[in-house]
Amino acid sequence: MFGKLAIGFTRDRLGSSPHQPGVGEEIIVAGYRNRRRLLSMGRIVIAASMLLAEVLAADPAPIGMSDVKYIDPEFEPDGNRIVFQDSKARAWVGELDPETGQCITATCLDVLVASDVLTGVDPRYFFNGPEWGISAAGTALYLTKFDDAGIPQAWWVNPDGSGLTQLTFEPGGVWAGVASNAWFAPLVRVIASSGTVNDLIPGIWFDETDGVLQPLPGLTLQSGGGRFVLNTARYAIYPYRESGKYSQLAILDMELQTIRVITNTPGQKSQAWGLLLDGVLHAATQRDLEEIEIYRSGSMPWQKVATLTPPV
Repeated sequence: MFGKLAIGFTRDRLGSSPHQPGVGEEIIVAGYRNRRRLLSMGRIVIAASMLLAEVLAADPAPIGMSDVKYIDPEFEPDGNRIVFQDSKARAWVGELDPETGQCITATCLDVLVASDVLTGVDPRYFFNGPEWGISAAGTALYLTKFDDAGIPQAWWVNPDGSGLTQLTFEPGGVWAGVASNAWFAPLVRVIASSGTVNDLIPGIWFDETDGVLQPLPGLTLQSGGGRFVLNTARYAIYPYRESGKYSQLAILDMELQTIRVITNTPGQKSQAWGLLLDGVLHAATQRDLEEIEIYRSGSMPWQKVATLTPPV
């Protein structure tokens, strides 16, 4: 069984600006096992608006050093950096070699961006590490950090560690935030959870500018985390469980405030990613903490077009 997966995207060959992946570019899938080693697990190749799954034949290549815990790594969508947490509740940014994917320094412990961040040892809250957020204002990090009262809240910080700012001030706490990545959008939006494990764990979203919590129906602790469609701040895809044996994927239009369930397949969908390719929406989900299923819009429910099985 693998831990939470992270997906990183290649850069445009003609520049370093954020962009929509195009024909022939690779989406690198990576993750970690036992919260110790960062593992390269597989790749998804885009071709003619089709997502084709391909498993790497080679053994996964470890990144970093074995004596450092790389907890919940996330790749910068428009660059060559990685953010992760260590075993001491600290968040770090590391530089990666764009040719090899390896750390430029031995450990990737390059920039300390925050301390006293939420870890997976507190049973009251579901853990999710720092996330990259991109808007017209630039690239920033969004993470869960304790406030002066010991309550987890959403925070913002620059990748160089400057400008650490508290975004939410909820008495019940805000945690497990995931940020949008849209370079042309005026701001970043964040999906998160509010309350504790003893509550119903409502899903919420908010704008970085005001921190006002908005409901996200159907998103619970049991159904896992959602994410914004890459390069948008309007659409989010997330596991939705209202009734029945299995959670399904749903898409939220934040402008119209509409929610549509887009799959009807078996298996628990514990994570979700979204891509907009040539005007066509695609979704990927981790089913039963194992295989990655890929769906394409155009019909209702969406069509499953590929399955990726990470190497053991």
